[in-house]
Amino acid sequence: MFFSGDSSARKRVDLGGRSSKESDRQVLLEQARLDRKRRLELRQQTSAAIKIQKCFRGRKDVKMTRSKVREQFKVTFGAHGEKANW
Repeated sequence: MFFSGDSSARKRVDLGGRSSKESDRQVLLEQARLDRKRRLELRQQTSAAIKIQKCFRGRKDVKMTRSKVREQFKVTFGAHGEKANW
């Protein structure tokens, strides 16, 4: 490309192709801001749901493992430890 004389490294955003309803630059920028905010909220909700599911599944696994260990203890030592031999 040829040098245009503009030394700015800032990229220009082409606002062309806008519909007649969005002819105002401020309206377009406000709409973009609202879209970004909506996407951020959606990402936060998804992240929160994943964390809740992870915690729930982890507790469920702990409960299952504890039950298995308790059952093994009962087989080995009896329900109240009466088979324990010192």
